[in-house]
Amino acid sequence: MSRFFEEAVAFSGGRAEKRLGRLPPGYRSPDNLVARSRLAGATRKIAPAYERLTFDKTVAMRPPIPDDDPGVPVAELCGPGHPLFDALVGTHRGDA
Repeated sequence: MSRFFEEAVAFSGGRAEKRLGRLPPGYRSPDNLVARSRLAGATRKIAPAYERLTFDKTVAMRPPIPDDDPGVPVAELCGPGHPLFDALVGTHRGDA
């Protein structure tokens, strides 16, 4: 699922930012999908960027550990139901 997501983001004009260590990557959302979600008045709008997306529920749900930098955002779980994921799937299926 993560491979499809990374390739779909790149194909649609977004980009993934690989991180060092155990940090999940950050993503710059494709501008056309961000604009479309705003024009459509979507309930869950697509953010222009996601600092830390993960497909691993244990990573998204883990409590902060003392070594964590307090300025680092919490990892957000991505997959079916996430607005960016659903928009990418719809775009590549031809729904939009």
